[in-house]
Amino acid sequence: MARLRRVGLAFVLSITLAGGVLVSRPAQAFTLPAAQCARLASVINSIADLAAKYPNNQLIAFLLHELQEAYQRYCS
Repeated sequence: MARLRRVGLAFVLSITLAGGVLVSRPAQAFTLPAAQCARLASVINSIADLAAKYPNNQLIAFLLHELQEAYQRYCS
């Protein structure tokens, strides 16, 4: 089970980093370009699928929540 958690964590982080979501930005309000919003939406869908598979995984739930908030904040 611990190995499955490590693999899941590695998968989530690789998707997030490959999607270009974790980009440092200034604190002021801004909107992301359409391409980054599309990548963010794709990452959210992938993590939502993982959350459905592993409903008790708090890390996946936390990442999903944070990414959904980021999407609402920066892509709306």
